[in-house]
Amino acid sequence: MDWQTWGPPLVVLSIGIAVGLGLALTAGGQRAIEDDRTARREDLTAEKATLLEQIRSLDADRDKLGESEYARRREELVGLAAKVLAELEALDKTPAEVLAVEKAAAGKGGTTNPLAAGLWAAGVLLFFGLLAVFLGSSSTERAQGGSMTGGSEGRAAAVSAEVEAAQAKLEEDPENLQAINTLAYSALLNRDLDNAMQLVDRARAIDPDDPDLHVHLAILQISVGMLDRADTELARAIEQRPKWGRPRLWRGLVRMYQSQPELVIVEVEAALELGLRVDEQGFARQLLADAKNPRPAAPPQAASAPSGPMYAGAGGGATQLAGTIGKPAADLPGDRVVFLVVYRNAEAKAPPPPVATARLTVADLPFTFKFEEGHSMTGGPWPEQVWIRARIDADGQPGPASADDIDSTLLGPVKPGTEGLEIQFP
Repeated sequence: MDWQTWGPPLVVLSIGIAVGLGLALTAGGQRAIEDDRTARREDLTAEKATLLEQIRSLDADRDKLGESEYARRREELVGLAAKVLAELEALDKTPAEVLAVEKAAAGKGGTTNPLAAGLWAAGVLLFFGLLAVFLGSSSTERAQGGSMTGGSEGRAAAVSAEVEAAQAKLEEDPENLQAINTLAYSALLNRDLDNAMQLVDRARAIDPDDPDLHVHLAILQISVGMLDRADTELARAIEQRPKWGRPRLWRGLVRMYQSQPELVIVEVEAALELGLRVDEQGFARQLLADAKNPRPAAPPQAASAPSGPMYAGAGGGATQLAGTIGKPAADLPGDRVVFLVVYRNAEAKAPPPPVATARLTVADLPFTFKFEEGHSMTGGPWPEQVWIRARIDADGQPGPASADDIDSTLLGPVKPGTEGLEIQFP
């Protein structure tokens, strides 16, 4: 990228985004974010107390465990407690506008780990700076009459007409999901974060499992470095609409940030084959060029990915399912990913999304799990009966099973509130 050409616009863009993020928060919104901050602080404080109690209980049972097992478990608990303390310390330093972006990206009922304020903000600015370059990569085309997104003038006019039509439909019917999605995607591409987040929330209230919504949530999540969650959202969109190129295009960007250029090429070429808008085609060509000629680039995140067992969702509330996952008979690498998934039916797949999920590794096994009411991925109540299964995943990515995956037996139907479940691998 030519800095003399793109440097000044990116500086102006970064300043504009930073100012816009601040102005987007009204007094009411500021109060809501502070309420969320208080709730998160209470959750972390309770989690800290729980971990300290677990450490005390473990110390009391030291003689019943082997020294190596005791040391392993204590190190794990101390590590988790240290992460909670770090989150508590970072929470008060995180500005309200960053919490707003983080909350929208996490989805309804979701939470993420608060990171240092300046680094989070830098991640947001970096992402949208890169997006500006990707979607406006051809200054020559613009000089010759091309649109700001690198497409033809005719396509720009068509997109503008589509947005105007969507606005008109939304005025007639505030619940028109197609119109909301059209405007949300336009807002995301134009870096209008405040408007995009409001539209995403409206779409989620109408249909929390709409494929367009999954893509829009993923774009927000990429912008704050939540690559794993973005990957999950895009996988859902692809599963629901396999012949749609857009989610594969954005998954190509996720793979770019994950430093997997070979997979970038696979995803982006698939997106082009399935069909993309002209402006998205420019984005795709830029991604392909970068993947085939890689250069060092940092994803928009401020810290290494979290390690250790992680639940999707904030948790809290009554225990819904609890039990243990045993070790597999096979000798597998300790960093092999294990997904624990709670399903709505015995088919263990439809309708998506799952009720709840947790991610851990083979090294964490045997593992004692506990799903709480707040671990619901949609934020709603748990079904009257569920099914649960663990999978040792060969590629570590959510999605359809492969031949190298190892599945446990599927337990169910199980009523919420059941404890003492035992999940075993073959």
